[in-house]
Amino acid sequence: MKIKTFTFFICMLFSLIFSVILAQNNDSTTYFYTKKVTETKISDISDLIKTDIYSIAEGDLPIIWEHRFSDNFTLEGGLGMIMPFTNDIMSTIIPIAQLNPDFKNKKFGLSFVVEPRYRGIENTKVNYFSAIARLRSYDQLFISEYGLGFGTSFNISKITVEPAVYFTFCFQKTYGGNTIFKYNPSTTVESLGIKDDYNNQTAVRMTFALKLGYPIK
Repeated sequence: MKIKTFTFFICMLFSLIFSVILAQNNDSTTYFYTKKVTETKISDISDLIKTDIYSIAEGDLPIIWEHRFSDNFTLEGGLGMIMPFTNDIMSTIIPIAQLNPDFKNKKFGLSFVVEPRYRGIENTKVNYFSAIARLRSYDQLFISEYGLGFGTSFNISKITVEPAVYFTFCFQKTYGGNTIFKYNPSTTVESLGIKDDYNNQTAVRMTFALKLGYPIK
């Protein structure tokens, strides 16, 4: 996809988000933050628009929507744009699924994430357990990632802050003659009976998330 198409897509997405936010601010009677922050129950939020600061630092700009189906179950899903640079903060901290130094991403791509959550309820904080599936499409490289996460949500003024940690299996598949993977293979994968080949490599990853959300209902 051309850069102009990506730029148009992101501009339209952000325009929609800010339009919703402005509409909510113009009608404070429908906005749960009319209460004091100390009186606000974070579990009362029905919908959140958010992004992930850690993911952006890694080179993937996501726009995520979370919807509350019940007090204990929410579901979030999002689309993202992969930026033309390469970074992995955790590779410099924990030697799990280290970034391949030969991998250099210089083109835009697309990503998708879905994350069902089961959560406990408190007045000003929510702890949750989740499953996550993330797909990322690079130039001649496709990555699918599946795993479990643990996190918490709390409010700072009108912003919801969500730090979390994830443990995932990262399946990498090259195509179009490419033989360079983003992450070096994990030796622990072999003990699980997962066999890689010339075009497929599996890695075990530990990653963080730092999501910032804004309620829209």
